[in-house]
Amino acid sequence: MTYPKVYVSDIKLNEFEILSGIEIDGVGIKINISKLEELKSTLKQFSVEKIFITQVADFKLIEALMDTLGKEITLQIQDTSLSINTLALIKKHFENIKIIAPVNVNFEDALDKATKLDEIVDCIFVCAQHKEKSKLIENWQKAAIINLKTQKPIILAGSLNADNIHQAIKIVKPFAVSVISGVKIDGNVSCDKLVNFLKNTKRMEA
Repeated sequence: MTYPKVYVSDIKLNEFEILSGIEIDGVGIKINISKLEELKSTLKQFSVEKIFITQVADFKLIEALMDTLGKEITLQIQDTSLSINTLALIKKHFENIKIIAPVNVNFEDALDKATKLDEIVDCIFVCAQHKEKSKLIENWQKAAIINLKTQKPIILAGSLNADNIHQAIKIVKPFAVSVISGVKIDGNVSCDKLVNFLKNTKRMEA
C-alpha cells in the first residue's frame, strides 16, 4: 500500500526540535526576509523537505529565498484569490522553483480553478475544511473528484486529525496530506498528537 506524504504546516523555527526523530516528509514555514539566515541555519540540522508559505506573491521575498537557500525551493501560495495569470507569471519568472497553489472546495468554482491550475503549478493544495462531519465528508468527495480530473499531485488539507485522517485518505487518495491544528495544543505542535496522526495515516486495513 502506498501511503501519502505527511506535511506539517505553519511550523515555527523554535518547533523544529520537536520534529527531530519524527518521520514527517515536509514542513510548511511562514517566513519573512529578516528570518532567512536563521531559517538557513535551522534547516541544516534537519532532512525534511522544505515548503515555504507566503500569503502574497512577493517577488522580493521569493528572490531572497532563492539567494539565501538555493535555487531548489518549493513555494506554497496561501492566497486563494491570487489570479491564474499571476501564478503563471511567478512560474515563468522563477523557473527553478516548484509552486503549490490552493483550491478551496467550499467554493463553487473549485473544480474549474483546479483544472486551470493543473496547467501551471506543480502541485494543488486542496482545502476541504468544515466543522460538520457530514459536510467534511462531502468535501473529501469533492477533493476526490479534483484528484481524478487533474494530472498534478494534490495535497489534502483542512480539519484533518488523527481520528479522521484514515477515512480522508481512503476517499481522496491524495499524494500528500497537510495538517496544522489537528496536531497542536494551544497553538503549539504536540509531539504526541503528531505521532498519533502519523500512526493513523499509515494504518494498513482497508
